[in-house]
Amino acid sequence: MNRYIKFEEPNFTYEKVTNPKTKSFFLSLVETVVSNLPKSNPDFEDIYQNVKYWLVELGDDGKASREVGLNKNQEPIAIGPFRNNRGFWTDSNLNYDQIDNCFFKNDTILESEFEHHWDNFPTT
Repeated sequence: MNRYIKFEEPNFTYEKVTNPKTKSFFLSLVETVVSNLPKSNPDFEDIYQNVKYWLVELGDDGKASREVGLNKNQEPIAIGPFRNNRGFWTDSNLNYDQIDNCFFKNDTILESEFEHHWDNFPTT
């Protein structure tokens, strides 16, 4: 039986090192390799910064099977998996226990709330 949760996007920040004096060779190499890898969410990579809330459908194994990213107005702006996008949470190895105990305060939501936002994602 699936379970549905909602949580606010954590405010993680990543400061890209651009000063050549402080940027290590290893970091430069990693950034070069990563920038040449195929993106797992090519349609949503630039949109994720606008996600305020996540709705996540969890399968029997506790792992994310579908997700909806909502903006500050609670409108769906990203879903996954969708077309050639694997999803943010659905592409991770995190399970419910890890989300619940280690990372984010979450609320259980009804399947109908999840499906409402999933169905209202603009697909065109």
